[in-house]
Amino acid sequence: MWFKRKNNEIELFDNPTVNELETNVANSLGIKIYSGNKDILRKLTKEEIELSKIKSNTLLSYFTNNYAELLAFTIRAYGNNTKIDDGEEYPKGEEILDSEKPKTIEICGPAIGFGITHAIYFHFLHNDLNVQLSDYLKKRRIPFSNRLLTRLTKYYYEIKTKHNKV
Repeated sequence: MWFKRKNNEIELFDNPTVNELETNVANSLGIKIYSGNKDILRKLTKEEIELSKIKSNTLLSYFTNNYAELLAFTIRAYGNNTKIDDGEEYPKGEEILDSEKPKTIEICGPAIGFGITHAIYFHFLHNDLNVQLSDYLKKRRIPFSNRLLTRLTKYYYEIKTKHNKV
């Protein structure tokens, strides 16, 4: 078997199928995948999967059974989201002090595991679970989660329409 299992759950973080999709997205967009602090990234990815309440084998099935759609969705969603400026990250009344803001922000590409994040989004959209996706984004404390939900939904249906025509 080419992937690890823990408590009958498939380990997706270093899974070759997931890595292949992430590499193809990065190559398509001309970006590098951040791979530093792997232990932290692994923990964050695990927490993200747990928060979604989606079984890892269900997520892996999208990488195998819906690869082309997931790849196109991830390229569209990640590629477009890097070009969007939603303005101030913190909602009115929740702003942080200038002294609390980071002084230097290192710009990196997406981190290992970003394909899993998009597979989670894909799962909710593929199964018409928009309310659950909205709740998930809010639990993750994604700034402007409603705007992100609108964009993800739009990208998903554009990809779905395109792939149904082929």
